Amino acid sequence: MSGHTGSFGFDGCDAGRLTAMATRIKNAVHIDGPYKRDRSSGWYIRIRPPGDRPTTRSFPTRDAAAKAKARLLARQAHLICSVGMMIDQYELHLRSKGNRPESIRTTVFRLRALLPLDVGIATITERKAKALFARYSTAPTRTGEPPSGATLRNTLNQTRTFWRWLIEGEHLPKVNPWDAVKSDKKVRKGKGKLRLDEFNAFIAAAVAERSDASIAALICLLCGLRATEVAQLHSRDVDDGGRLLWVSDEEEDQHLKSEDSDRTIIVPAVLRPLLAELAAVSRGRLFPGRDRFWVSYHVARLCKVAGIRRITAHGARGTVSRLAELEGASPEFIERLLGHAGTAVGADHYTGRAARRKATHQRGLRVLGFGKQE
Repeated sequence: MSGHTGSFGFDGCDAGRLTAMATRIKNAVHIDGPYKRDRSSGWYIRIRPPGDRPTTRSFPTRDAAAKAKARLLARQAHLICSVGMMIDQYELHLRSKGNRPESIRTTVFRLRALLPLDVGIATITERKAKALFARYSTAPTRTGEPPSGATLRNTLNQTRTFWRWLIEGEHLPKVNPWDAVKSDKKVRKGKGKLRLDEFNAFIAAAVAERSDASIAALICLLCGLRATEVAQLHSRDVDDGGRLLWVSDEEEDQHLKSEDSDRTIIVPAVLRPLLAELAAVSRGRLFPGRDRFWVSYHVARLCKVAGIRRITAHGARGTVSRLAELEGASPEFIERLLGHAGTAVGADHYTGRAARRKATHQRGLRVLGFGKQE
């Protein structure tokens, strides 16, 4: 099966899926042959549906009969192999391509949330695909609200790509049922951002809670880290008594979005003792066993605790960049704070880069209400 990795349909399957597959095998159509006809030069195959009379199909040559049987068996295989099994295979395929682990986890999570795992892969028709997407569009997520327009768009694109992978294996019809599915929900440009009073209310609620979850949310808001970057932090990334935070991929389980994501953040004073205390009792990861979804959930939860509008972890990054911009921080500071590709600044050619970086960083952090940052 071209383009696929691993033994087809079985790697990584749990007992429940194998039991469901056994039931489908029991109820499957049996195909016998090819057989040669006694009084002619033709050939035939016998098709035996469970609980029904068998039928035959005739062909002029043995080769034609064998090809027809192979096509029927291939279709039958996908009726037997469940959606869940094929998602398992797709995950192995993405790993073999070298996709980022966090990207793979997100794709698999969304496919499992949208698709019924224990039905045959070939039973998903255009009509069923539309019904599944309509249900997914209104189902509550971890935050208790339906998926955003961006999440719906991304999930639909990931599902289409998954189905194209199946079709490339020449075991499904050459029609992608998800191409006919559309999302009507508007995709907002940019993420919601907090106002300054809301920003301070969030900080006050998080500091008062003083938990691992609130510290993770504060890192997003005050240091501009991505939720994935927060989840991957190690205790050794907290440096100089909590004053510095290293964002890197030096550890085996750390993966950055790009080379520009490798950076060092000067931590605002309010966060330093919390980070230092957490790092002192941690071995390995600061937040062991946690992922970006956990970080995002607690950013949204603390918004509710603070009595302010809900934002996402990505919106927290947008908040700190917007406030830094209002304070007069340079585009270079904002880009480097967020781990994006740096903006070319002419003054870099005439002044010391380290001195300029420190000056813009200090100016940008003053808007956060903590005065001079040492």
